[in-house]
Amino acid sequence: MAKAEQVGSEKKLAFKNLPTVLVMGGGLGLGGIKDIADALIKWKDDIQFIICTGSNQALKTSLENNVRFRHPHIVILGYVNIIHQLLDAADVLITKPGGLTCFEALTKGIPMLIYGPIPGHEEYNCEHLVGRDLAIQIRNKHDVDSWIEKLLLFPEAFKGLYENIKQFQQKQRSSCRSESCFGPSCPMIGAPVS
Repeated sequence: MAKAEQVGSEKKLAFKNLPTVLVMGGGLGLGGIKDIADALIKWKDDIQFIICTGSNQALKTSLENNVRFRHPHIVILGYVNIIHQLLDAADVLITKPGGLTCFEALTKGIPMLIYGPIPGHEEYNCEHLVGRDLAIQIRNKHDVDSWIEKLLLFPEAFKGLYENIKQFQQKQRSSCRSESCFGPSCPMIGAPVS
């Protein structure tokens, strides 16, 4: 599903015009990013994946030093302040269910595969998003394989997520009644965030 923002971001960031999976684990780069990356490696010729390790420099270095991850379709980033551009370039986000990341993905209309919620708010976020069909919970490598295969061969499998995300966006827009809630610079309104 090539959106204008996606094509623009791919060009701006010098990414390939391939199905793109963004992998994140929050600003601290926690959770199973390494396991997710290991699960995605078999798809490196068919997709592009961007791995954001946040401030987890040890993980970033480990991935960069691993010969299996030295491939033109694999981008490894540390902490960045361009998540909005990365989301624009992505077809799917694989992430922990942190509130800010999930809300940003919802505002951008990006389907989420969520993993490894930490006890407390992330468990609640996971239950909330999955329970409302706004995200898919992945639990193992088989789940990752299944959804990447769907992305490549059966993209219509994401149709329900896209529709539910659009409905969520419409409800958010209509429930906001003041500029202070969602002003002109809010991504929910559609203007770019700097």
